[in-house]
Amino acid sequence: MKRTQYHSEEERGSAYVELWRKNPKLLPELLGNFYDTSPRGVLLRRLLLATHIPPRWMEVAGNWIVSLVGKEKWFVFLLQYGFWFGVYRSIRNHATWRRLTQGVPILMYHAFGGPGEGASRFVLPVRKFKIQMWILRFLKYHVIRLDDYLKYMEDGQLPPERSIILTIDDGYQDNYSLAYPILKQFGFPATIFLVSSYLGQTNRWDRDEILTGRALFGLTAAKEMQNDGISFGSHTRTHPFLTRLSQQQIREEICKSKADLEQSLGIRIRLFSYPYGDYDDQVAAAVKETGFDGACTTDTGLNTFQTSTFALRRTEIFGTFSLWRFLRAVFSGVS
Repeated sequence: MKRTQYHSEEERGSAYVELWRKNPKLLPELLGNFYDTSPRGVLLRRLLLATHIPPRWMEVAGNWIVSLVGKEKWFVFLLQYGFWFGVYRSIRNHATWRRLTQGVPILMYHAFGGPGEGASRFVLPVRKFKIQMWILRFLKYHVIRLDDYLKYMEDGQLPPERSIILTIDDGYQDNYSLAYPILKQFGFPATIFLVSSYLGQTNRWDRDEILTGRALFGLTAAKEMQNDGISFGSHTRTHPFLTRLSQQQIREEICKSKADLEQSLGIRIRLFSYPYGDYDDQVAAAVKETGFDGACTTDTGLNTFQTSTFALRRTEIFGTFSLWRFLRAVFSGVS
């Protein structure tokens, strides 16, 4: 009986691949849930698929699972594994399989420090930033634009293998003077989220923090970067905790920031970032209704076709990260 069920799941996986090939836009619904289990479950699923072991052969391993609850969980896992075993066999192309089952990390930076400025959570020494960009190139990551990733999601298309996205919050002067030349050198795109009321001024929203009073770049610098592949998004007008505001105040922060930036930069502002990662369903709905295409959180993890475009996960890169912490963040989406 169980073997028949495993076989049925394999056939369902194969059928879903054929449906996807006929209608690519169905990808999120058909094959977008590879990460629908625990991190351990995902890892075990990957290991078993790499060995090409059919699910019916794995049933015997359940004999070592003593508790009834454990056996039931193992049965459910094998049913899910059977589905993905069918998908894996039907795709056959390893590059396509990796693109289908690898989540996309979005890295988040804030400020960059020059010689003499110490590292902290929000300030990354520029020499370390250059090393990190070199590592991404060495590991053959494809640094893609955030808005291009959203287009892949919308069209049901697979992003390039080893895709990664760079974002920077707030828009500090050092983003222009220190980080931008490095991004330009490597040819890497990035998205900088701007606080529209303070463009060209200083950080006046934080109190007694390391970034308080730090200079922000102005319109001239923004337009120069815009011509070299740097994208811009909204980070509200004044960087408040949005969930603490009234509905009217939320809309003013979001709508007016979008309008400010579109008028100043002469482009459509499609992307949004929640200040402090503070959002709820009401805030996300307001962002969507304002006309944004997507929004970034500070929730960690990799982005998949199951990830809401208005709750995109990001991995914060601390200025104090070692090389190994950076690599872990890139591979797993966990800071």
